[in-house]
Amino acid sequence: KYIHVMGARKFLLTGACFCGIGNLSFGFLNHVNGSVPFFWSSLFVRVVVAFGESAMTPSAYALAAQQVERKNQGKAISLAESFFGAGTIFGPSLGGFMYEAGGFQPPFLVA
Repeated sequence: KYIHVMGARKFLLTGACFCGIGNLSFGFLNHVNGSVPFFWSSLFVRVVVAFGESAMTPSAYALAAQQVERKNQGKAISLAESFFGAGTIFGPSLGGFMYEAGGFQPPFLVA
């Protein structure tokens, strides 16, 4: 609904900004003292990231479909979905390696 109002490109960039701010914020949550404030801060930051992700995914598909001819739109959308899937598969493992190598912050600062 909002993609038509803002345009797919602006919607994608807005979502990416929310994701970026949220991921950077996750990297600094280890400085929050106490388990209850840490929990609520983590929950709030996760909501911010989820908002950004929910904006990025549909706008990425819309932009992928706009970039190719009509007969290749299915291929473009499936390629975009494949890369989202690859990130879902390899991202946690890569984050785990970064956590082991550098601690809590590096996975979030790199993402």
